[in-house]
Amino acid sequence: MAKKLAYFLSVVFHPVLLPTWLMVVLAVKGQALEGPDNHYLTWYYLIVCFVVSFVIPVLAMLLMKKVKAIDSFDLTTQRERLMPLLSMSIFFYTTYYVFKNSQVNIIVPYFLLVSVLLCAVAVLITMRWKISLHTLGWGAFVACLGLLSAKSPETYILVLGMATVVTGAVASARLYLGSHSPAQVYAGFGVGLAVGLLPLMIIGL
Repeated sequence: MAKKLAYFLSVVFHPVLLPTWLMVVLAVKGQALEGPDNHYLTWYYLIVCFVVSFVIPVLAMLLMKKVKAIDSFDLTTQRERLMPLLSMSIFFYTTYYVFKNSQVNIIVPYFLLVSVLLCAVAVLITMRWKISLHTLGWGAFVACLGLLSAKSPETYILVLGMATVVTGAVASARLYLGSHSPAQVYAGFGVGLAVGLLPLMIIGL
């Protein structure tokens, strides 16, 4: 039962889903768009984000598995991680390109750029060492919500707390499954937090 829960957390809170989770958070708060809230337009952008940043990358990974470029979706070896990371960076950037001149809240395209940067950092680290991609992504996600909370604490402080709890649960799941060592999990969160904070602070969000 515990192992199934750990797998569930690893899948539902996979880093490739984080742009979609951010859109969900903003939509719930009625701030998914820069202008007035528009239910139909919000749903449109949410679906676009989900398809381009999640569905297509998953299909790409299915293709990689079919041609034996990767052995499994767990990406247990450093060698297996390079091609998926490169493909994820392409799809994250594609989503950014779609959103950059749209009505989507500005935090979303900039988070997508941070995600591209995280993929590049992960590739460099992976060449020498295995780092937790889950906590890498959640570190950046927490950083993003932290900045939103600093601007509007009454709106986002509870969400920030929930995201922190989820981060801990995901980290525990990765450790329980034996996917990473504690050092790989903590390093992932620390690097993700730093990479998430610096660019977003520079642009003053």
